[in-house]
Amino acid sequence: MSFENFKLLPKQNPGPTDAATTRRLRFVSQIEKQIGFASGDPNRKRRGQWFWKAGDGSYVLSVRYGRRDIELSKGKFAVGCAKSDEIVTALQEVKRIALEGGFDEQLTRISGEIRRSFKK
Repeated sequence: MSFENFKLLPKQNPGPTDAATTRRLRFVSQIEKQIGFASGDPNRKRRGQWFWKAGDGSYVLSVRYGRRDIELSKGKFAVGCAKSDEIVTALQEVKRIALEGGFDEQLTRISGEIRRSFKK
């Protein structure tokens, strides 16, 4: 076994992550799940799917976190896609923005709302 082409490191344990990073990674894993849904059979209904076919034949993608829609722009909560292929492209862009921390403020607010609803 040879690892000549790799940079080898001493043993490392993952350090504790902050709450924002944990939320971001959970959100990204849900985006990856949606990419899998969009890449598969379009006629198969999946539980928790974020996109659906509109009446005019186009697709609507609503990005969600904890069963709540995320505001993508001022007053805009969904992305319109002409073809099913565009859903994957839109989800990949959402994933890129999420990894850069673009949704951190909204994810913090939504998780706070969810947490408060359990205390009632």
